[in-house]
Amino acid sequence: MLLDVEPEPMTVKEALKIIEDADKKDMLNNKKIVACACLGTEKRVIRYDIIERLVHDEFDTPACIIIPASLHFKEEEALNMWHNKNNEKIMV
Repeated sequence: MLLDVEPEPMTVKEALKIIEDADKKDMLNNKKIVACACLGTEKRVIRYDIIERLVHDEFDTPACIIIPASLHFKEEEALNMWHNKNNEKIMV
């Protein structure tokens, strides 16, 4: 999901709140998703974690969110490069 940039940029935190509110069946409970910001710039950030942790991080704009379906183990390995258990932003 590419987050809106007009009339003003939607933040990752705002988008995650909307997703949480819409997830009535808790299908995303403890499911890891990808949050990206400022791709293509020196400030780029990619994080892979559960919504409950990502909502506390600060992401600049523009941003996007990816909710992956079932993953092949190699895809999971690749995404885990952006999962940081110390809750630090990982620059790629």
